[in-house]
Amino acid sequence: MEVKEGLAALLEKSGYEVKTEEDPGADLFAQKKDKYRYFLKIVQYGLEEMRQGMEAVEKRRQQMEQSGQFVLVYPCTVCGKTPEPPCEKCAGITGGGGCRLVTREEARLIEQIEDKGINIWGFDTIKGMVFLLGGSYPKDPSFIRELNRGGAVAKPHISLIRR
Repeated sequence: MEVKEGLAALLEKSGYEVKTEEDPGADLFAQKKDKYRYFLKIVQYGLEEMRQGMEAVEKRRQQMEQSGQFVLVYPCTVCGKTPEPPCEKCAGITGGGGCRLVTREEARLIEQIEDKGINIWGFDTIKGMVFLLGGSYPKDPSFIRELNRGGAVAKPHISLIRR
């Protein structure tokens, strides 16, 4: 299961209507009643990819007049594939030795993204479960409950959460 499918399934379980967007500024749009709206852009992990993702989300956000949470999502593994079985690059990252370490430069970029008011989530899907491993918590309590239910664990990397 890829990050996009995992996220879509998780949002649907949490009562969201999910649409796949054909838009450079968002890959998924999810809405629950009029209360929660998420625009999600999925990028490969890496400084350049995350910068480009941030710019695309920022551009999309400026074009929109409606409110909502804008989220940049990256796969937590280095290679972006599900770590099952662990590949050489990702050995010991998730399900092996915890989250991989985030460099200072990566942490600075993540802070910069969050300072712009864009949420950032590091996601992984392992054995059909969805893990939130980095970034900020989702705002919707039922979404967090769904993450915690049935082995799908919300466990953001402490060093990435600014309190």
